[in-house]
Amino acid sequence: MPSAFERHELRWALMRRWLLAITILLALPAICALLLSHRRADDLLELAHYNDVFDAAQMQAELLRLDAEFGRFALAPTDAGADLVRLRLDILTNHTEMFKHAAVTREMEVAAPGLAGAIDAAMAQADAIAERLKTAADAGRALAVLTPLETSLAQATALIGEQSGTSVTRAGESLRSVRDMLLVLVAGLLTAAFALAAVLWHQHAGMRRLAYRDALTGLPNRFAFNMALDAACRREATALLLADVDHFKEVNDSFGHDVGDALLAQLATRLVAAVPEVPVIARLGGDEFALLLPAPTAAGEAVAIAQRICAATAEPFRIGELLIRSGLSVGTVVDGTALREPVTLLKRADLALYTVKAAGRGRQCLFDVAIERGFAARREMEEDLHAAVAEDAIDVHYQPQISLATGLPVGCEALARWEHPRHGRVSPADFIPLAERSTLILALGHRVLARACADAATWPGSPRVAVNVSAQQLLENDFVERVTAVLAETGLAPGRLELEITESVLLKINADVLDAIRTLRRIGVTFALDDFGTGYSSLSRLHHLPLDKLKIDQSFTSAMETSDEARGIVATIIDLACKLGLATTAEGVETPSQNAMLRDAGCEQGQGYLYARPMDAQACRRMLGEAWPAGPVPPGLAQVA
Repeated sequence: MPSAFERHELRWALMRRWLLAITILLALPAICALLLSHRRADDLLELAHYNDVFDAAQMQAELLRLDAEFGRFALAPTDAGADLVRLRLDILTNHTEMFKHAAVTREMEVAAPGLAGAIDAAMAQADAIAERLKTAADAGRALAVLTPLETSLAQATALIGEQSGTSVTRAGESLRSVRDMLLVLVAGLLTAAFALAAVLWHQHAGMRRLAYRDALTGLPNRFAFNMALDAACRREATALLLADVDHFKEVNDSFGHDVGDALLAQLATRLVAAVPEVPVIARLGGDEFALLLPAPTAAGEAVAIAQRICAATAEPFRIGELLIRSGLSVGTVVDGTALREPVTLLKRADLALYTVKAAGRGRQCLFDVAIERGFAARREMEEDLHAAVAEDAIDVHYQPQISLATGLPVGCEALARWEHPRHGRVSPADFIPLAERSTLILALGHRVLARACADAATWPGSPRVAVNVSAQQLLENDFVERVTAVLAETGLAPGRLELEITESVLLKINADVLDAIRTLRRIGVTFALDDFGTGYSSLSRLHHLPLDKLKIDQSFTSAMETSDEARGIVATIIDLACKLGLATTAEGVETPSQNAMLRDAGCEQGQGYLYARPMDAQACRRMLGEAWPAGPVPPGLAQVA
């Protein structure tokens, strides 16, 4: 589907083509009219230079002169007189020939048929007499022929005058018509030119609006906002708010991009209505908005505006028949001095926004330098983690999983441990999320899996080893091949490997992931759902997910001694697992009382400090050797491991 900009461009391009076509259609007749006007003007000019009335009058005067010469010859016939008569006759003949070829003479023939013929006949007789002119009698005969010609020439002159006047009038009228048509065409051309100029101006204005405005929300876009921010930073102290739509990806994935677009449009409307005093509210792109407050009175004012934004967008959005719960998280930075670099303000507002989204959504966070220092420390820690994984400096410790029926270890969970060269022991709760933010978790997960399988292959008693796998690992196309390759390289039996996934992974499971899990289960690998009860599980997902075990989250275990509700939840989870044919392991067991309550509720295994803290590979091997000096874990206990 074309974008708003493309639709705008197509619409105005079509209008430009139409106006250009109209201009060309008007220009062609205008050029023809101009040429025609020149032709009519030339006709008038020709009429002015070659006046037929004047020629007829000249011919009549020459006839009179010829009559006079004949008269003088009749009185005194001489050879010289005869020559003068012939000269005058030749002059009259030339005038007659010129007159015969004039355009008006042809028109005269239509108005007075035979007149031109009579003149020709008289001139021929006179010419014949002049050739034999000897006596006064010859001159008399010539005069008798020429005298009627005077009447014919007078009639011809009158007709020619009338026809010439008509021709001039007709040419003038034609020229005026052409001139009027030319004026109309020029006016049309000017109108089309003005219209084309107006269209181009309007298109330029529209393109400028599109260049500075977001087509979906009508708010200023990133380009316009950057210009405003740059100007504000040069001029005065500034407060900047960056807002990000909560759960926007889930809305797009669940309901489609049309619903996502409608949500953005409604969010923009609420945003503008909530803070009408804010001069610059922009959509930077995607699900990110920005607000610019020049010269705020205090940080409290910016924080209050951010809180109003969060409150205004917290209410559900009605989109068709859907009720969407979303909102905005806001990062705020207040700069008390002018001339601050815009990139610095954006970076700090982004850090505040990141802090909000990490701590919880639908709220605001005001930037301070501690956030920047913390982010810098995390970046440094992430770089160090990359180096540690590359150098195989991540160690693997193991925590036993105990059979509540016998008190003996039936398996161990592999736990990644990182001893930082400067900061000492780093908690997995700190460095695992860092790894999950990038593809580093793939390399880390693979190394932990390979190390755990290699260590477990040497354990006395042959218990199972449980290894956590991330969503990114499960989504890899070659996940099955990687696991089977590790099992082949280490010699660990597939039935001794248990892969643990968290409830958050369930949101990302697709058909390919399910096929991978089923393929590994067919060769004996088992799967456990970790931290059950704290995330996104549903009975539908549990029913369709190929699992072997539920691990009860330690938050429920630790509250069993003091909370009837916690005891009820634990009992319900165990009963559910039993009905689904799944084993159960309780995490975080720290007291004998908890151990007893879990055992009485039907839980099969426990894991926690009551039994043992996580230990390195050598200590784990020694512990298992003491627990199973005589051989492997009995099949009955291994089955529930």
